[in-house]
Amino acid sequence: MASIIENVRAKRDTMHEENRRGNPQPLLDNAKLAIAALHDGVGSQAWETYMLQFADNTQPAQLKRLKATDSSAGDDVLRMRRAYLVGNAVCGITTDTNLDFEVNTIDDGIGGGCAVEEPISTKFNI
Repeated sequence: MASIIENVRAKRDTMHEENRRGNPQPLLDNAKLAIAALHDGVGSQAWETYMLQFADNTQPAQLKRLKATDSSAGDDVLRMRRAYLVGNAVCGITTDTNLDFEVNTIDDGIGGGCAVEEPISTKFNI
């Protein structure tokens, strides 16, 4: 079982590697999903579609957290984490290692995640 932040970081790493190989399409596809989520809003099908890629399908609490259908809907910190998760996706192909920026505590209270990761510059030697 992976935590939300682990799923976010795995998606980030996959997109970064594809971009380094000259294929920015996964980044662009992700940005398109995030833009639809942003415009349609929390509670929309576009929001759920975007967030599904970060939830472990064996852990329903994760999707509830990402959709704000759990007890976190009014939590200002978690609202900010969700906003960053959407906003970070549209930064562009030159900032492809920032998807998890300010998202690290999104798993608070539902188990897993929240771990501080080694600096991305170290991980990817950039």
